[in-house]
Amino acid sequence: MLEAYPALAEGQFGLACALYDVDAVEAMLARDPALATTAQGIRRPILHVCFSKYHHMAPEKSADAVKVARLLLAAGADPDDGFPAEPGEAHLLSALYGASGHTCHMGLTRLLLEAGANPNDNESLYHASEQRDLKALAMLLEHGARPEGTNAPFRAMDFDDLRAVEMMLDAGWDPNEGVSHHPSGPAAVGLSVMHHAAQRGCGAPMFDLLAARGARLDVQRNGLGACALALLYGNEAGAQALARLGAPTDVPEPLAKLLAGEGPVDPNLLPDEARDLASELAGFTEALPRLEKFIAAGLEWDRPNRMGMTPVQAAGWWGLPENMAFFLKHKPDLAHINGYGGTLLSMIIHGSENAPSVANQDYIACLEMALREGALPRPAIRHAGREDVLAFLEDWAERCPGQVVAHGIA
Repeated sequence: MLEAYPALAEGQFGLACALYDVDAVEAMLARDPALATTAQGIRRPILHVCFSKYHHMAPEKSADAVKVARLLLAAGADPDDGFPAEPGEAHLLSALYGASGHTCHMGLTRLLLEAGANPNDNESLYHASEQRDLKALAMLLEHGARPEGTNAPFRAMDFDDLRAVEMMLDAGWDPNEGVSHHPSGPAAVGLSVMHHAAQRGCGAPMFDLLAARGARLDVQRNGLGACALALLYGNEAGAQALARLGAPTDVPEPLAKLLAGEGPVDPNLLPDEARDLASELAGFTEALPRLEKFIAAGLEWDRPNRMGMTPVQAAGWWGLPENMAFFLKHKPDLAHINGYGGTLLSMIIHGSENAPSVANQDYIACLEMALREGALPRPAIRHAGREDVLAFLEDWAERCPGQVVAHGIA
């Protein structure tokens, strides 16, 4: 739009901030300093700067983002400013989270921290643990971020990031504290570190580190030890490491039958960790043979997990067409609405923008399979944020207008 209409942002203070236009911001603040603290749309100007990803498109303007933020802070902007993700929510998405986790602008991150932004905002540390260069994580910890009471260390384990976990242990995190509630959802609440590492496919070095720092090896989760859970998820290296470290290796009898593929297994006799396994394994690229074996032995293939997400929805969210096709073959409930208010189609669209990258992802193939099974709500088209996904949905709607409905879950 700016290429076509270069003057489009002229006179718009919020846009000038988001586009790091130092001269325009300086001139407008000279005329009216109150602009620095006046909302432009739903956010105040410091939030427009910190949530702007323009520096990814124009890296040469990255330093200008810091200059604009300095101007705003000097004129009274709050380094701890934030806004609710949804109207009325008490939890705010802070400027620091915008800079450190949403846009990954390290210059803005350091500026806000040095200006007094609170690093314990229940967002920034978690999202910093998702970044493999660990620059934001180091900066937050340097300025007093506390890992205790957060699920940031567990998020680092999702990527088997040994160094990130070690940094948070060095900052005082107790590996036996469990996981607290978090605004993004209670997916891992109460899970021990060994169980989480087993479930997420962490290698032996992670178990060695956690054990060396005092993590308990004897914790049971719904009747399952971490070693049994590692076997359930196919994490052989983790199971071997746990056994070597002295963790209990016993496996309940119904679960042993499932692991061996000896059906029929009564799913009512399985612990919830095993009963939810289809939804969990649906997001693993190499899990299809294990899924086929377990479901043939009696594992439920359409059971919603603790977030209300069915296995086919989980496969769609991760963008794994082979896994999704396997579950579609079993004729799942495609009208199911999960705990996030989503359907199969909306979960695929949401995953295309938010799921981490894994091997063999193909969201277009997943969308095509879903659309061959049902209607296309027009709101879903409007909510698609990824360019190729939006183009595919618009093309489908043009080719199959009878399939488009006015209402539905986006």
